[in-house]
Amino acid sequence: CTRSAVTCLSVVATNPVNASASPANILCQGANLTLNASAGGAIGFQWLGPNAFSSNNALNNISPVGLNNSGPYSVTALFSNNVITCPMTAVVTVSVIAVNQPLITMPNSICQGDALYATAQANGAIGWLWTGPAINPSVAANYSSISIPAPVQPTASGVYYVTAKYGLGTYTCASSSSVQLSVVPVNSITIIPSPPVCVPDNAVLVASAIGATGYNWVGPLGWSYPTANATVWHPTQAASGIYTVTVYFKGLNITCSNTNTVQLT
Repeated sequence: CTRSAVTCLSVVATNPVNASASPANILCQGANLTLNASAGGAIGFQWLGPNAFSSNNALNNISPVGLNNSGPYSVTALFSNNVITCPMTAVVTVSVIAVNQPLITMPNSICQGDALYATAQANGAIGWLWTGPAINPSVAANYSSISIPAPVQPTASGVYYVTAKYGLGTYTCASSSSVQLSVVPVNSITIIPSPPVCVPDNAVLVASAIGATGYNWVGPLGWSYPTANATVWHPTQAASGIYTVTVYFKGLNITCSNTNTVQLT
């Protein structure tokens, strides 16, 4: 005697899952990350990843990415024949490079003729690039500090940039900061001397300098005068000697000076 029975076998068609991160698996902190999954015949996707990331979309954007977005992202593609559902999983790993904005220590103003020194700090930086009106890129291309020897001229005024470089393998990132430098012109002083005078005639000393904001004369016997045109009133013979004028030039937050002398008889 024989007996027969029939059963149905339901086979779900599946395909490999392609998971990708763009623009690359290695990104700079603050960049835009795109996660994309594809699988022929899939009816849905389930993403899981670092920083509690979860999504049911094939295409996802994370912007901006932080260090807590580094790690493996798994995506499960779901396939079904209306009887059962089968999963297929793929993983893509993302690395985020820490990027810190550099901090520049540099004066905003210096006097013409001085030297310039500046430093930059940025945690994790592996390289540096300085640019500015008075910087030779071939000399300052890979140092965290720059030094421009005296005498610095007014042509060095302008914006100075420093770029900190970061890297992982062959992938590099960068972050920049800038500071404005003003070189205060310190011009020469022209003096119109007084000819020899007879006691007790007055003597007049005249000084001038382009861009000057103040003058101060000093001479023998404690004499002083706070203007460009100075009068030595009713001098005695003891007033003969060297008279010095100091001229001041005002910058953003500094005052620069220059001096010149003249003989009075």
